[in-house]
Amino acid sequence: MKTIPLLVLLCLTTSLSVAQTSTTLIASGTSWQYLVASGAPASTWKSDLGFNDTSAPWYGGPSPLGYGGQGPSAISVASEGGTCVNQCVSGTATTPSCLTCAAKEITTYFRKTINVTNVSSSTFTMHYQRDDGLVIYVNGIERVRENLPAFPTTISHSTTATAFPSDADEVAWVPVSIAAGWLQEGQNLIAVEVHQLSPTSSDIRFNMQLVQSQAASPVSSTFISGANWQYLVTSSDPLATWKSDLGFNDTSTPWYGGPSPFGYGGQGPGSPSIVSEGGTCVNQCVSGTATTPSCLTCAAKSITTYFRKTINLTNVSSSSFTMQYQRDDGLVIYINGIERVRENLPTSPTYSTTATAIPDDAEELVWKPVTVQAGWLQEGLNLIAVEVHQTASFSSDIRFNMELQQQNLGTPIITRGPYLQLGGQTAATIRWRTNVPTVGRVTYGLATSALSGNVAELGSTTEHEIRITGLVADKQYFYSVGTSTTVLEQGANNYFLTAPLSDTKRKIRIASFGDCGNNEVDNNQSKVRDGFLAYRGNTPTDLWMLIGDNSYDGDDPTYQTKFFNPYKDNLLKNCMLYTVPGNHDYNDNRGNEARSRGGTVSGPVTGTVTVAAFPAFAYFQNFTLPTTFNSHSSVQANTEEWYSFDYGPIHFVMLDSYGTQEVGGVEKRLDIGTDNHPQIQWLKADLAATTKKWKIVYMHFPPYTKGSHNSDTEADLIPLRTTLNPILEGFGVDLVLTGHSHGYERSFPIHDQYEPTSSSLISASNISTYRYPGDESTGRYESSTSCAYKNTSAKTKQGTIYVVTGSAGALTQNPPTTNHIVMATDYSVKGKGGSFYMEIEDNRLDAKFLQTTPSSSFSIADQFTIMKDVDIVQTLTLNTGQSATLTASFISDYVWSSPGNLSFTAPASRTVVVSPTTSQTFVVKDSKQCIQDMFVVQICSGPLYSVKAGNWDDPTVWSCNRIPLSNDHVQVKHNILVPTNLQAHALKVQFDPNTKLTYGANARLLLSQ
Repeated sequence: MKTIPLLVLLCLTTSLSVAQTSTTLIASGTSWQYLVASGAPASTWKSDLGFNDTSAPWYGGPSPLGYGGQGPSAISVASEGGTCVNQCVSGTATTPSCLTCAAKEITTYFRKTINVTNVSSSTFTMHYQRDDGLVIYVNGIERVRENLPAFPTTISHSTTATAFPSDADEVAWVPVSIAAGWLQEGQNLIAVEVHQLSPTSSDIRFNMQLVQSQAASPVSSTFISGANWQYLVTSSDPLATWKSDLGFNDTSTPWYGGPSPFGYGGQGPGSPSIVSEGGTCVNQCVSGTATTPSCLTCAAKSITTYFRKTINLTNVSSSSFTMQYQRDDGLVIYINGIERVRENLPTSPTYSTTATAIPDDAEELVWKPVTVQAGWLQEGLNLIAVEVHQTASFSSDIRFNMELQQQNLGTPIITRGPYLQLGGQTAATIRWRTNVPTVGRVTYGLATSALSGNVAELGSTTEHEIRITGLVADKQYFYSVGTSTTVLEQGANNYFLTAPLSDTKRKIRIASFGDCGNNEVDNNQSKVRDGFLAYRGNTPTDLWMLIGDNSYDGDDPTYQTKFFNPYKDNLLKNCMLYTVPGNHDYNDNRGNEARSRGGTVSGPVTGTVTVAAFPAFAYFQNFTLPTTFNSHSSVQANTEEWYSFDYGPIHFVMLDSYGTQEVGGVEKRLDIGTDNHPQIQWLKADLAATTKKWKIVYMHFPPYTKGSHNSDTEADLIPLRTTLNPILEGFGVDLVLTGHSHGYERSFPIHDQYEPTSSSLISASNISTYRYPGDESTGRYESSTSCAYKNTSAKTKQGTIYVVTGSAGALTQNPPTTNHIVMATDYSVKGKGGSFYMEIEDNRLDAKFLQTTPSSSFSIADQFTIMKDVDIVQTLTLNTGQSATLTASFISDYVWSSPGNLSFTAPASRTVVVSPTTSQTFVVKDSKQCIQDMFVVQICSGPLYSVKAGNWDDPTVWSCNRIPLSNDHVQVKHNILVPTNLQAHALKVQFDPNTKLTYGANARLLLSQ
């Protein structure tokens, strides 16, 4: 075997997770002794276990300890269950209270003793919070100093801190690396002094956590690479009992044995032989009977090779198991006669069934993890049986290897997540996976140090899903996940945002990753992820949208390695996640496209098969999404294949462009034009019902692309233009986000372009047939020649932008250079990795393609802006002496003017107040001269008179466009009705000839003169 894959193998076999037991020695809420005085205590306070800290002036209370506002929201420590430290000191400290004074002590002292056992076989984790500076002594020795003069400077009672943590930083948990020798068997003393920046400091804070962890020894290393297996190479199916009968004879010919890995031909990149790894060459020259092991091979080989291994297990119920395998090409794993894993093969394979996919050289050496579930293995003897299938009898190589390890159940370990689902204004769902079943628990609150709420599961499971309710809209909540007794994960990055109110005007931030589940080309997935993280910095992201092909391939182990692992430490734990499926989420297999909903599936696409109940695929198992009731055909159930949701002023529509639905007894995709398709019927009803300002659609397949796919020639893409686009454009959809094609492309706002680019109906000379006037610019909003795109909130055809952003993971580095005629961007961004980012603030949308750079940062390769309901003309009527507040319809910069009054000036703000003495027009523009609002202000003077017949309380009836007041002289020139129960007012009323007032029941007119 070649050197590099062997090193990978050794890493994997030695780095399997080991369960741990943890003990919290100091938690937030633990009691400490503390001293506030006008001088330093006796020097033994930090080293003497017998030092008297239980009598005045020392006092005690639970942490956190401090005074003043704590953290960004300036809550008090008392609201966290902590202890207020009274700082009003005159030589002697007083008892705990929240009383504070203008001049405080610089330094406060804290002490705690703890008893520790099994120190030499343990590891320790310490975190602290402080404001401002701090020194930590462990058993009399200084171990940590922060925000104070550096060692060897002596720290005294009057030494002030050298830095001032921000509000957010003072409640952040700071980690400490505890080295061997810091703690001792038995009693230990932790002593801390906290220093302020000045005696007028507004607050102090101290808190600490200390956790002890002990590794639990594995029960056994069941088998690893190099273990012996029995195998069979034959030209027909073996006896059916080979995979279920522990007593089956696999020790005599034609069965043979040897150490793993097994195979023939080149193994992985560089194509070394299997024997270089210490494995077994499987001779494939078969004429009815297999031969003894050798590296001999022939042109025509057996399609299928069979492997068997028996293992003896104890303590199964109190253990967890880790399994992983390598394969080339397809594989089925049976455990005690039951199929548990199938990859790259259809159902019920026989000896002659060929694999449906060919792993590349690198992938055949990848270890694929298997989640071993309760009940798979039994106490005593167990049989592992595996069949490996080739794509053809002339395949150049095969490979098989497997490892299984058993571990004691200790403290559960998080193996997936946590990640966020189904975010709402008052609720959110948190999911995670553990290596062993346990009862999950979430704590949450508005600060990391104030997780006052908690929700626990009712039963034990490895797949944890907890719904938190009763939350407040538009807030940032922090959370921890764990068990009823142990916190498994908590930190400043574990947070979620609740959805804002529907009428919010604040900025909403949305990240979109297309085809992200792949990192095989140029480490692109990692670079795109890191580039986006560099762009967003510390600003939270409201929504994280996946545009399909979220994993390559779509099975659960691949989801783990190609999606959940790469994003576990960053985006998953703090971005509310919504997804649509792509072809790879369906294992890129047309025979699977109908099976997500379960039941009996029939038709020419799949034949007739009975499939598992919804959800049957890893995609639908791994994500908790909004559901839509599908009443179509024989399968009437809630589906996650397509759905919609609202977030502030935005309506998101999430479509499945690959899966099929039964229409007239035939399985049909969304892109097959028919009004009877349930997803089409739902889409029309959904868009008709929404009242949101913004309408954004996500689906995997693009109707326009000239990247790694071609929308002119590919059967999956062609029908989308004629089936979906007329619906989306007719309802005024603003933006359609797609993936599949591995690059970035972006259209002008277009309409009615349903032809291939070869058609004479579309060309550069007749763009008016698919572009409205004003939409010819790039929309980058950089100058008056590149203004923002403009539309309205109306659900009418007014131009839709189609974006292809399918390079957040998968990447095609040498795409075609031809650009689709509807696209506004240059083709040079097609072969580049990146993510798509939007900010929507009220009626303005700003979008960017964040292209990766070699340093895993980002550059903005494209951007565009859309504005809604701008360029308004408004008429206002004022009485003499009145003022009016004028507000621009747009969000940008502002230049105010009055064409009839050149001396008029106003601040460059969105809103100005004007008090004209005569009728006057006011204009506000942006500095790029792209947008203009006009306000026509009319000054009304003299008697108020009617301009038309109507109701007294209708402002449009009167000359000043307002209802008469008690000081108005009113002239009635038309017939006017004083409506029922209305009490009208005027100073006096004068009637023109043949005019009159009519009164409704209980109506009155009160005259002041």
